[in-house]
Amino acid sequence: MDTTSLMLSMLYGTIGMGFFMYGKKAARLVLMLSGASLMVCPYFIANNGIMTLVCIALAAIPFLLRDARIAATRSLRGHRDYLLPFRPQSGPRPCG
Repeated sequence: MDTTSLMLSMLYGTIGMGFFMYGKKAARLVLMLSGASLMVCPYFIANNGIMTLVCIALAAIPFLLRDARIAATRSLRGHRDYLLPFRPQSGPRPCG
């Protein structure tokens, strides 16, 4: 293992750890799986170029799926409803 592959492995593992920790905190399975894959991937790929391409693809998956989910949500609910941070509840309003 040369210095370049060691540094790339450490970089992608660190990014994967960040994805995994944030995914666990936010309860987002896609981020957790992508992070775990980024941490494990360098152990199985020896070629630096292929490892870089695979890790970039693994890091892009959560962003691509997020954009697809946002587009699907907007088309199903409408643009205005999606931008509301909460849904208004019916019922009595508090006085005061």
